[in-house]
Amino acid sequence: MGSGLSSLGVAMVIVGAVVLAVALVTLITALPMVSYMGYYHCMGMMCGSMFYYPLILPLTLLIIGLVLMALPFTLLRQNSGIGGSSTNASPQPTGKGLDVLKLLPRQEREVLEYIIKSGGEVYQYQVMRDLNE
Repeated sequence: MGSGLSSLGVAMVIVGAVVLAVALVTLITALPMVSYMGYYHCMGMMCGSMFYYPLILPLTLLIIGLVLMALPFTLLRQNSGIGGSSTNASPQPTGKGLDVLKLLPRQEREVLEYIIKSGGEVYQYQVMRDLNE
């Protein structure tokens, strides 16, 4: 993966910006409605705290837009290893993960142990060359 955002990430940021703009427009138009409904307290079925209902859609869109804009950058940060462990270190299974190997037939267990010892990535010819009996 490259050092920048993928095309999907760029699309998510653009969609997030559009959703954020729609949220801000609906929020601006909902605030006078909430003020008007709050001033007159009871307007038919809009008694009590129900006059805040016009804010549900704008605030929901605002949250969705922010998440859509932040998600690609968060994923990019995780993939580049910033603020976390290095992505070059290969994970080594421990504990219960190795107990499963005991259930496999001998040849399959040897292949999986070879793959684990090799860091998780090997070519088929390497497995055949080193484990050929």
